[in-house]
Amino acid sequence: MKRNKKVELPTVDKAKNAMGLIQENVTFLAFVPWNGTPIPCEIYMLNTVQIKSCGDFNVIEKALKDSDEKKLSDEDELDAIIRIKNTQERLMKLALVHPTYDELVEYLGQTEVFKRIHETIEKIESDLQKIDKKNPERKVVEQELELARINLGFMFPDDFMATITAIVLQRDNSDIQKVSHDMLLEAACLAEKWHDRPSDHISGIFTDFQKQNINRMAAVVLQEFRKDQETAQKGGSAWMRSGPV
Repeated sequence: MKRNKKVELPTVDKAKNAMGLIQENVTFLAFVPWNGTPIPCEIYMLNTVQIKSCGDFNVIEKALKDSDEKKLSDEDELDAIIRIKNTQERLMKLALVHPTYDELVEYLGQTEVFKRIHETIEKIESDLQKIDKKNPERKVVEQELELARINLGFMFPDDFMATITAIVLQRDNSDIQKVSHDMLLEAACLAEKWHDRPSDHISGIFTDFQKQNINRMAAVVLQEFRKDQETAQKGGSAWMRSGPV
């Protein structure tokens, strides 16, 4: 007669050990490039709600490169970059444990570059007061002032911000980089047929946030596909991503 395996109940010692493991894995150390030089940073991994509170992150933008892209003006492109930088900075405020975001800002504020840009802003503001509002030259000076303020506001190196973002979003520790445009389109069609989520039809290692991103971007890809089909029907020719055939 086969005996049932005895169930071992958790003990107080094991519970304490579990808390120790949790404490050890709340944050971790990573070497992050700062203008090409790796610096050690203690990072706290954010959950889905915390990430979403920082703004709109698309972790599968490579899968949309085959989609039709609208050409942005220089002004619109600059606005898009500023929105991305603002979102990345909000993420860093939550994720950086040591050095903290505020510590880095304080340090940058003491650098000669920061002081020089600040002096430039003061000079431009002074010059602007002397220029009549109807003078065409005023717009040029206003643009110079805006650019100087942007330089002052975004002092973090691009490689540092991009790496912190990639770490927290788990871009390199999951299968999200393998998701393609065709995968999203197929998953969206299957989800519509079976009344579930596109992420249910793409196998791999994904975080909850990445699955939500898959669902959202699959809907975008499907919408674009249907627009292409509608254009093809109106034009009387078959339409592929490379153009009509």
